[in-house]
Amino acid sequence: MLDRSPAGETEAVLIAVRSGLTRFADSRIHQNVAEENAELLVRVAHEGRVAGVRTNSLAPAELDTVATRAVEIARQTPPDPDFPGLPAPIGAHPILIDRVAAATASATPRSRAEAVRTFIDASGGASAAGALSTTVIGRAVANSRGVRAYGARSQTDFVAVLQERGGSSHTSAVDADLRRLDFAALGRHAAERASAARGPVDLEPGTYTVLLEPEAGGLMLAYLALGTFNGRAVLEGRSALSTRIGERIVAPFIQIWDDPADPRTVGLPFDYEGVPRGRLDLVRDGVAVGVAHDSRTARRAGVTSTGHAMSQPNAFGPIASNVIMAPGRMSREEMIASTERGVLVSRFHYVRVVHPARTVITGMTRDGTFLIEDGRVTRALRNLRFNQSMLEAFAHVDAVSAEGRLLGGDFGIMRYAPAIKVRAFTFTSGTSF
Repeated sequence: MLDRSPAGETEAVLIAVRSGLTRFADSRIHQNVAEENAELLVRVAHEGRVAGVRTNSLAPAELDTVATRAVEIARQTPPDPDFPGLPAPIGAHPILIDRVAAATASATPRSRAEAVRTFIDASGGASAAGALSTTVIGRAVANSRGVRAYGARSQTDFVAVLQERGGSSHTSAVDADLRRLDFAALGRHAAERASAARGPVDLEPGTYTVLLEPEAGGLMLAYLALGTFNGRAVLEGRSALSTRIGERIVAPFIQIWDDPADPRTVGLPFDYEGVPRGRLDLVRDGVAVGVAHDSRTARRAGVTSTGHAMSQPNAFGPIASNVIMAPGRMSREEMIASTERGVLVSRFHYVRVVHPARTVITGMTRDGTFLIEDGRVTRALRNLRFNQSMLEAFAHVDAVSAEGRLLGGDFGIMRYAPAIKVRAFTFTSGTSF
């Protein structure tokens, strides 16, 4: 593509995906899907104007016209004075990364079916529905300034909902390696949670101590990565950090960072511009110390890119996509035992942003909400709706669990999240289920 392009600057990104998906409902597999696709993204900068073309037709005759079409589009596009130019190589190039697990890459409908059967057998007869997918993703980036980067990684995603006589539970798991997921343990835990969730009672809305399990707290980390630790949102005044970098924003023992090389997550150490990614501290000892940048936002901010460019064009800006929250010292059981009265939340559902700059979200609990009394989980609760500032919730964290979980699926952002105990979390109303 670079040889074919008549533009002043050209960037080519190839994304190749091979995936398989097994779906099940009522504890029976009903669908297997397989997909292979390769997509080429070409971005050109020509006479001060920037444009791009995206195609998954990679026949030579098609490739001959892609860059030319991009230049023709650029000529009809207004000048882009904020375009910083394509990035030059940083460090050693080419970047070559292989993070593909053999078991995931070689997974078949039979091997996925065996994993699903293990989960269903361990779930104790509850009705199970969900999906198991195995994926290998390759990404290659090259530009006319000499950037060359290629990486491949694998990913296994599992999600299931169990229903048993009015009780429901939700479980999910993600890992690079299919073999590392314990489907029997996932089934047993989901069955126990569904059984415990039967016969829910009402709880008066109000402000409570809550124990947010990893899926609940981890969803808030995804929303913070998307709109708060986002360099574009900071520059445009939409982020809570637009005026608070260097200030304490959460509890003083909280550490949050982004690092695709951390063994607790799944990622590639370069972005869609081929810029290397390393560890980026976002919160250190409760203080906001960093945000994600791509080349465009870095130039506006007067800093260097942190390697968080998404595929172009991109309306969201740079996103930290391998977020790690440091675990604490307490077990989940110790956190429950230390709670006189509170609410245990398994996960959040149907979450939406209410006020980006104040990090206020709204949503409801789902698939296992429980009352804690005198250090014990005593009964299931009907779900509750909340309006809550995420940063205020993290500012009120009293304890963080020693164990966490890797979560995926929300905006493509991986998060390693422990459970957190929040001393003040506001529920605004109940629900009918």
